[in-house]
Formats: sequence, structure tokens, C-alpha cells
Amino acid sequence: MSVFVYAHSVYVDIDGTFNKAVPEDQLADFIPGSLRDGSSVAPIDMPQLITIHVVTGHGSRGDVAFALSSVSVYPGMAMNAPLANPDTLPDIDFTPSGTGSPAITKPIAKGGGAKWIDLPLYVRDYAASGTLKVTVPYGKTSFVVSVSLPVDRNGNRIADRGWRAETAWISDPGLAPGHDEDDSPVQLRALPDPADPGATGDNLTNFEEYRGFVLMGEHHRTNPFRKDLFVEAGDFGDDIQYAFPALPTATHRVSASEVGSGMGGIANLINPNALGLPGAGDPFPNGHQNQFVHRVQAIAGSGGGIYGGLTSCAPAYDS
Repeated sequence: MSVFVYAHSVYVDIDGTFNKAVPEDQLADFIPGSLRDGSSVAPIDMPQLITIHVVTGHGSRGDVAFALSSVSVYPGMAMNAPLANPDTLPDIDFTPSGTGSPAITKPIAKGGGAKWIDLPLYVRDYAASGTLKVTVPYGKTSFVVSVSLPVDRNGNRIADRGWRAETAWISDPGLAPGHDEDDSPVQLRALPDPADPGATGDNLTNFEEYRGFVLMGEHHRTNPFRKDLFVEAGDFGDDIQYAFPALPTATHRVSASEVGSGMGGIANLINPNALGLPGAGDPFPNGHQNQFVHRVQAIAGSGGGIYGGLTSCAPAYDS
């Protein structure tokens, strides 16, 4: 009876540093759309390229089969990107276009000794998930290895590794994807929705905060325990950044081109790409809620303009 001696035969390479002489599996560190340290891949560089390395034994002949299943198909790649015609292509694919077959084979090179097969995978969404099955022939049988991308033992569609939200690292002990539980700062009512008299929540679910947003051209994930406020302040250029430390919320500057429309044509949202997301259908106060962007702009006047007026892309409650 032959025994396949390669107990660990499938390796995930996130950062292109894989060394076949000293193989290291980076699967545990994989967060879709993030580098190994948790920093985000730039939106312009998506889809993210990761590589699967498979080592085959002496008795392996023929082809190694690769099959993707249960792959997410979320609209776009982030909560507000792209805004125009967000695609619903598979979020993980064997081709950069996202239109390839979900199953392919790669031939094992002839000759003696262990042999390596390298396979590129393309990750198209900052919250992508799926399962890769690798079937390696060995003698008269085969070995099957299933790899969860990312590792998600609790099944909430959030990477068990957690994520980086600016300078904070958010762990995932099994976060409920549809819950909105931001409790800092504590105040009489949640921002930005005055209809909720509680102190919890900011209209973003845990999953939406994990998936993240494109803000001023860069991707940012947010903290699900600290309320977020999104501000468009084009009239003031970079000066608005000096107001952020004085605000109790986590405040993010947004370009006007990054503000979109959601279901039903509701405009001026930071989280329009919510269709089909885990937990999006949970009942209020959880589940998807519209999170509006606020606009700080100059107010025209006879004297050439009065500055500092707060108007909003949202309903008039904050005007």
C-alpha cells in the first residue's frame, strides 16, 4: 500500500514570497483585498492576485483538478465601488476577467521526484469568499484537499483573521454579520439616524464595515464598535481634516464621486452595494440600513459666500 507522504500539499501565497525550498502556507493570514499586514490592496490594483502552490508526490501522474464552489457574487467590490453598474461576477476566479470556468486542470510534469504546480487565483471583492477543492492523483487513488478562502470556521462569511480598521485590529470571534452594534461614542441617539433613540449603531452592519469603502480613492475598512460619519467637503479642500479630531465619531472624508444610490433610487449613500450581503435582510435595528453622506459646503450669499454651513446629501434633519 502506497502512502502519500506530503501531509501538507496545498499552500496559499498572498504576497509573492513563497519559497519552495522552505514552503510556508499563508492561508491563515488571508483577508480578501488585503496584504498580509492587513493594509488594503488599492482599488486600482483589484482584482488581487494570490497564488496556490500544490506539491505532488512520486506516485502522482496525470492532472491535478481545481474546482471553486460556494463563491460569493456580491455587487461591485466594496460598499460604494464601483457605483456605476456594479458587477455580480464571481468574487474569486481563475481568470482576472471573472468569466472563466469554475473548474480547471493542470498537468503534472513528467519525471521523478516531487513536482510543484502553481495556480493564480484572482480575488475581485474585499469580502470575497469561497471554497477551493484540489484533487491530486496518486497511484490508483487520489487525495482531495478543500481550502476555505478565507479561513472561516464560524461560517459568518468574515475572515477569522479579522481585519485592520485604520490603526485598530478587529478580531472575529464569530461576529453576527447583520448586527449594528457600534457603542462608541455613547450619546442620546445614534448617528446619523435620529429616528433611533438608542445609543447603539451607525447604520452599518458588521459585514459592511468588514467589506469596507473606497474613500478619496483608497479602500478603508471601519471599526464595528465605533460610529462612523462620512463627510463630503470639496468646497474646503484638505482643511476639513483638521476638524476630524474634534469629533467623537470616526469621521471619513468622501469624494462626491464616491457617493451613490441604493435600492429604490435612494441617493447620497455610502453603502449602496448591499444586495445579497450576509445579514443584510436582518430586521431593524440590524440588517442593512441606508447610511447617508453629509456635505459641508459654502453657502452663497451677497457678500460672496458664507462658509461653514452644513447641508446634507441626507434628509434635512441635519441641515
